[in-house]
This record gives sequence, structure tokens and C-alpha cells, in this order.
Amino acid sequence: MLKELEDLGLSKGETKVYLALFELKEGTKHSIARIAGVSESKIYEILDKLIKKGLVSSITKNNIKRFYPANPNKLQDYVNKKKNELEKEQKIVDILLPQLFQKISEESELSKVEVFEGFNGIKSVLEELKQEFDSKYEWIAMGITSSKKEIFNRMWTNFHKERVRHKIKCRFIFTDKGTSFYNDLSSMSLTSTKVIKQITPSGVAIYKNKTLILYYGKEPSCIFITNKEISQSFTEFFNGIWKISKS
Repeated sequence: MLKELEDLGLSKGETKVYLALFELKEGTKHSIARIAGVSESKIYEILDKLIKKGLVSSITKNNIKRFYPANPNKLQDYVNKKKNELEKEQKIVDILLPQLFQKISEESELSKVEVFEGFNGIKSVLEELKQEFDSKYEWIAMGITSSKKEIFNRMWTNFHKERVRHKIKCRFIFTDKGTSFYNDLSSMSLTSTKVIKQITPSGVAIYKNKTLILYYGKEPSCIFITNKEISQSFTEFFNGIWKISKS
């Protein structure tokens, strides 16, 4: 019975005092504390909480305050009251959640710079970006080269197949052409490709407010920047290069 009452929301002390009152039928703070095994210094606090819950009543006889358990049906009233309070809290949560998610969305616009290393690190960035695919936004990338480990070329080819499935337009500026990697990407639908020699020392991709700076040397890595102003700046740079690049 102790566990069941605690499951209803009573504290361990409240449960002991409540059950002690059923054993005593009626008691003073001294007798209740003794039977319940609770310190007398805490007994009034516990009894007061039980009275507020409607589970205990009191009466004064000969200037001595005595306590007795309320009708057991009051437990149902207590549960109903908790249920009503939970329903009120749920309504408050329903109001708060959209506001909190909006706050998260606003805070997500704050600058964030992360560094991911190795194939798996770079792949994890792409997996995250897939979750944000939206055909309203264009993917742009420059400084793209076929001269890297084939595992990276396959990774990007698969990524852009997924992009096409989500109907996202893309513009590439390659540093080389005529390779199988170049042919695979440039032949995809929703894709435009141009070529210019070595415009950046690293590959750069921009999507929404995200910028990826990619290095495929001895220790491949990706600097992943979340910042609207930075992505806009790189986009402007890309558009300038796009105008002078060859088809």
C-alpha cells in the first residue's frame, strides 16, 4: 500500500502518516509521529500537506488538536483534482511549446563553427544537411575537384542523387572537367555546372545559412559554419565567380 500511495503522488512521509491515522483512527501529533515513525518536528508540516490534499481532517478537543483520516473516497477527489491540474498544465504546455520552438529557431541563427575530421566526420555533416532539404533553397558549391580519394567522390555523388530526389536546384563550379566524377554530377537534373581553375584553396559549399569549407588532403576535414551573414557573403562571392566561369 505504501508504494501505491506514493505512486499517487504522496511523499514517503505523507504516506506513513496517512496510514498511521487509519491505524489510530484519531491521534495527536505525538501519537501519529510515534506510529508513523516520523520526527515530531516534521509532523505538523506533513499533516498540513495532507489536510490541503483533502485526505486528513482535524478537530480541537480540550485545547488539544487531534487529527483523523478523511473518508477514503477523498482519494478519488484528490486524483480528480490532480487530473484537472494536469489538464490545465497541458493547456499551458500547448501554449508554451510553439513559443519555445520559435526561440530555438531564432537561436539557431546564431553563429556556430564546428570542425569534422575524416570521411565519417564529413559524411555526418551531409547526413545532417539531408534533414534540412527544402526545394525552396539552392545548393551551390565551388572549388570542386575530382582529385581526391574515390570514396569522397562516391559520397558526394550519392548525396546529390538524394538532393535531386528532393527537387533541389544546384550550381557547381569545378576546377577540372572530363572526369567521371564531373560527368556524374554535371549530368544530373536540376544541376548547372561551370569550370574555372583554382578559385579557392579548398572546396566550399553553401546551403541555406550553412557553409562547408572542405579539405581533402592527408587529413580530410570540414569546417561547418552556421551563420546567415557568412553564407550570404560566400554566395555573393560564388555569384561573382559564376559570371566569369566557363560552361
